[in-house]
Amino acid sequence: MTVAVTPVVAGGLPALPDNPSQMLLLVAGEVAIGLFIGLAARVATAALQAAGSVIALQASLANAFVFDAISAQQT
Repeated sequence: MTVAVTPVVAGGLPALPDNPSQMLLLVAGEVAIGLFIGLAARVATAALQAAGSVIALQASLANAFVFDAISAQQT
């Protein structure tokens, strides 16, 4: 996939920075974006888990509270 995509986007990529501080700034930006995407995915997963618990409770599928090994808490 990389072999197919690289020639298409190569013209639009910026040049590598000349000094290390600019490179560090670019890497820090990539880390911040990755952390934001990971946090958003975690929040979405937690919301789906909470919604599933509420639906199960409303549908009387949850007879008693049970230990959830994934989140290490009692649900």
